[in-house]
Amino acid sequence: MKNETANMRLRAEVKGTTGRTKHAIGTIVEGKPTPTSELPIPKWVEISEEGGALYLLYFSAEGVCFADTWHQTLEAAKRQATFEFGITPDEWTEIRP
Repeated sequence: MKNETANMRLRAEVKGTTGRTKHAIGTIVEGKPTPTSELPIPKWVEISEEGGALYLLYFSAEGVCFADTWHQTLEAAKRQATFEFGITPDEWTEIRP
């Protein structure tokens, strides 16, 4: 049976944020994770299958991937993008290599 997500890559433009999450760069202070600076809102996000897992990748306007989140399923990655950025199912575009 062929894995339907193998080598799959989807992209969606980020038009704004829902404000439900914050991503930050941090350090460990007295044994606890501590944010030091907030990451920017991405220009676009991509869902990519790599090594049997799915990643929601966050890209700057310059095309630099600066963050990612791991997801077990395609649906979970899309739900996260909806939760964070309000991206709807029809906003995803398949990227062909």
